[in-house]
Amino acid sequence: MKTLYIHIGCPKTATTSIQYFCNENKENLAKHGVYFPVFEQTYPDINPFRNAHFLIAPQYDKNGKINILEEKKLFRFNMDHIIHMFSKYDNVLLSDEGIWYAAHFKKRDLWETLRKESLHNAFKIKIIVYLRRQDALLNAMWNQKIKKSKKRFCSMTWEEFIHTTPSAVYLDYAEGLNEIAAELGSENIIVRRYGKRYFKNHSIYDDFLDIFGLALTDEYTISTFERNARLSGNTNEIQRILNSVPSASQKDYTFFYHMLSEVTSEDPDKEKLKHPAKTILSKVLK
Repeated sequence: MKTLYIHIGCPKTATTSIQYFCNENKENLAKHGVYFPVFEQTYPDINPFRNAHFLIAPQYDKNGKINILEEKKLFRFNMDHIIHMFSKYDNVLLSDEGIWYAAHFKKRDLWETLRKESLHNAFKIKIIVYLRRQDALLNAMWNQKIKKSKKRFCSMTWEEFIHTTPSAVYLDYAEGLNEIAAELGSENIIVRRYGKRYFKNHSIYDDFLDIFGLALTDEYTISTFERNARLSGNTNEIQRILNSVPSASQKDYTFFYHMLSEVTSEDPDKEKLKHPAKTILSKVLK
């Protein structure tokens, strides 16, 4: 049976790198029966290769109000394209890291909608999700705030961040997986553990291809090994302090960031959580 694979993150599990890799190698994937579409619809601040974003993105009318009709039209248009491409390919691959959260908070009917769509059009759905150790995930999210956010967040301490992060499905992986399984069946969820030591051949790309029975060979291109390089350990705290220096320019921030990137931990998921962070995390996980 034809299969729609939906890669849903989680966030901070190299999803952007996977998306760029799939787009860069879409012809090679197609040769092996895996179609990676890139739709015409674009979204502000969303990379164009998050091709599953239409499943969760709100559409607005000219007055700035959510346009449900337009959302349904876009869903139908893209799903019709996917169904049509099943005539040429056995597998279609979509990816968007926002789905893991959105399906729990804002699009709670998503899995039901997709289940009905698959039954009506006779295809299977397989959900791909990478799960990262919770403390490492939170550290990566804090890292992103320090690295990319606007002024009010760029000097946020770990304690401030952890107390403003919703718990729920952010960290309760079992709950999130159970919600998917309730509609699509646990047999249709592919769970991989995130971290270099868990990847096939220590490569996220080789690991992802393995899901489709493929291997990373010389036919595939990797133009950038890590699209969203992160800081870890003390380097993130140093960057946070530097961000609060009022006389520093953007050029200074960039210089320090690149310097810190060179000395950061090779595998932050191996780092041990220090006592203060462990105490706070235990409260969030309750």
